[in-house]
Amino acid sequence: GVTLDTVVDLKPPKKLTKEAKEKWNEIIPVLTKAGLISIVDQPILEDAFIQLGIAIDAINYVNANFKNYADYINSLNLCKGQLSLLSQYSVAMERFNGIMKKFGVTPYERGKIKLNPNKPDEIEATINDLKIIKGCL
Repeated sequence: GVTLDTVVDLKPPKKLTKEAKEKWNEIIPVLTKAGLISIVDQPILEDAFIQLGIAIDAINYVNANFKNYADYINSLNLCKGQLSLLSQYSVAMERFNGIMKKFGVTPYERGKIKLNPNKPDEIEATINDLKIIKGCL
């Protein structure tokens, strides 16, 4: 196989929404600290956080404009093929979560990742950082 250098610092892409950038700044530094991200991972991570931004925008629109989800669903004209923002939210979050699982952002997936055994203290600190990531999965 090919050995790729890990990325030490990965800035959020400019096209991310404000909320997606906030999550990027919460999650990506932890993954880079763990040595789990290489330069070839940047495009897929960018896609994941674009999907997160789409999901957040969709749910924020529904929450801001309707009393509850039932009112929103009743407002749709499904006969005209109107796509539900809740469906968009679901698809976007599924894609985001699927990508993030590949980077160990769940306890089960973290168990599959082999970190550098020469730095046990750093590894333990990083694993603890991953455990405290909130609100993404």
